[in-house]
Amino acid sequence: MGKRIIMLDMVLYVVFPIVLWHALRGPVGEYGAMLICTVPGAVYTVYRFWSIRKVQWFGTFLIVNLAVGTLLNVLAGSALQMLWNDVWYSIVLAVCFLATVAVKRPLMLYFSLDFVEMQGAPRSVMKKRFF
Repeated sequence: MGKRIIMLDMVLYVVFPIVLWHALRGPVGEYGAMLICTVPGAVYTVYRFWSIRKVQWFGTFLIVNLAVGTLLNVLAGSALQMLWNDVWYSIVLAVCFLATVAVKRPLMLYFSLDFVEMQGAPRSVMKKRFF
């Protein structure tokens, strides 16, 4: 089951958007192609979030990140502005991650805790070990 999920993740997050980009870049333009390429990943993320039916730090971050990124892309108006918005948004995310490190509660620690729990380890035991 785990290998099927990894393959499905790779197809829907990497392969399918690249194929869509190359197929739609001519007919709808670069801006439209960039927007359309985000749809399969966003829909699949919401589906996976719903199928697990468990709130996790990583899942919440992923959905909020997709929503904000899509909103910024829609509001951009052009492909060049969309790319600049992505640069500035990445800087903001980096500052947020560094701030969590500065307050000694790294967000990546919580993401790692979610990943370890998905592999079957008990969350309470691993949380004590991580902290």
